[in-house]
Amino acid sequence: MEIFVHGQREEFVGSLVVLGDLNYGAEVIAGENIVVTGTIRGLAHAGANGNKKAIIAGHSIDCTQVRIANIVKEVKNTEGKLPFMYLKDNDIIIEFSTQKGVNDL
Repeated sequence: MEIFVHGQREEFVGSLVVLGDLNYGAEVIAGENIVVTGTIRGLAHAGANGNKKAIIAGHSIDCTQVRIANIVKEVKNTEGKLPFMYLKDNDIIIEFSTQKGVNDL
């Protein structure tokens, strides 16, 4: 069962953990952090209440844009696993993990 389907929008005051994928057309908006255990395909907006220390993390990313606080970033590089997004100098930085996982050994 898909929880966040096309067109579904959910808003939360605190942090949010999505178990599974955030699908195309779906939106999650959180006042604090957003963690997605699957692929981020829909819109993730962390720190929606102005929290510039909020982060977005996931297993992988395949979306066109992310938001933290009042900053919007167009996503161009979706290569890599475990994206971690945060604000630095009013720009959203997207870092990918370089650590090897169990399946990579």
